[in-house]
Amino acid sequence: MADVEQSATPILDSGALPPQRKKNTVLGFFVGVLIGILFLVVTIKASSTQSQKDIAGLTYFIALGLAVIIHELGHLTAGWLVGFHFASISVGPLVLGKEHGRIKINFRQGLGALGFAGVNIDRIRRLRRRFLIFIVGGPASNLLSAALVVVLVKYVFPSVRGSWLMPVIAGFLYLSLFLGVIGFLPLWSKSRSDGSRIWMLLTSYRKSRRLISAMALINQTRLGVPLKSWKSTWLEAVTAVRDESFDEFTANWIAFLAASGRKDVPTLKTHLERCLELAYMLPVVKRDEIAREAGIYAAWHGNNAVLAEKWLAQMKYPKQIVKMMQLRIDIVLSYARKDFDNAFKGMDEGSVFIESLPQSPYQDMLKQSWLEWKDELKEKQNQSVTV
Repeated sequence: MADVEQSATPILDSGALPPQRKKNTVLGFFVGVLIGILFLVVTIKASSTQSQKDIAGLTYFIALGLAVIIHELGHLTAGWLVGFHFASISVGPLVLGKEHGRIKINFRQGLGALGFAGVNIDRIRRLRRRFLIFIVGGPASNLLSAALVVVLVKYVFPSVRGSWLMPVIAGFLYLSLFLGVIGFLPLWSKSRSDGSRIWMLLTSYRKSRRLISAMALINQTRLGVPLKSWKSTWLEAVTAVRDESFDEFTANWIAFLAASGRKDVPTLKTHLERCLELAYMLPVVKRDEIAREAGIYAAWHGNNAVLAEKWLAQMKYPKQIVKMMQLRIDIVLSYARKDFDNAFKGMDEGSVFIESLPQSPYQDMLKQSWLEWKDELKEKQNQSVTV
């Protein structure tokens, strides 16, 4: 009996998203518990009354929120000083960001981080050095704010030491020092932690080049450069390192998008499969994105509505899908079901939505790619009728 040929994309064909690695979740849990215990010790010692001790838990969330906000604002301020532009800031599940040129506040679950600061770059020149300053800005702001608090409490407002504010101040000081110090340590080398980023930018040319190339390619979209026209040398650099890190996932995600724009199905399959292989290390939001794209691939390229629905059913937060992505899903599922009327209805709805966006190079690019996709759908319809 002849051997059955193995699939080159077994995960993509299976419809099953690899589970998250438990040891990462358990480690994060224990680190969080340890931080909380130490915080309670600090705030209880700083409390002068029993009522202050009773609200130590609430004090923790207030102090943590303030420390995280200052950390992310430190990133954004440093980025602004080197020419970056604001894209988004998140603290817990709250996200303030630009969406199609408009500032919006959203509530997003499953982000997997205390906070995040996103920026758009203005130019490629000296990007490595400027990005390093952007990263350093976060932990540096925590250390500076901690030092400022000490000076204010000791010399400017000494009377506050006996007030109800002292537990909050002590907790804020503790968390600021913690975030500031740990932000400069190269922990969790495969993650996006500040310390690992700083260490990588200072010591690894190839990994730094991968990161900078990824930033440059993402900026191409903002400038209205079509996916199919992305710079080949940057694409080569972005996929040059294989180290099972978050940056490798990002590199394959970018290469997948570029291959999609070129209609290079074998290449996009390869990179999408690698993204699925690395899904075990990702937060829920990113896992949802991969499941979504796997479902779109199964419907559009595989013509398999059942497999597509299997992928899409694995998304934990489907209500967080933005309108254009939901339209893509509806269109490809209608196509896979041979429901061309609804597919073209979705295409028309997408065209109206794109026209409503603010005028920009990105809107022009989106309009052109949508028209090209509509032509592809017409071609698929004609092929279906012929068969």
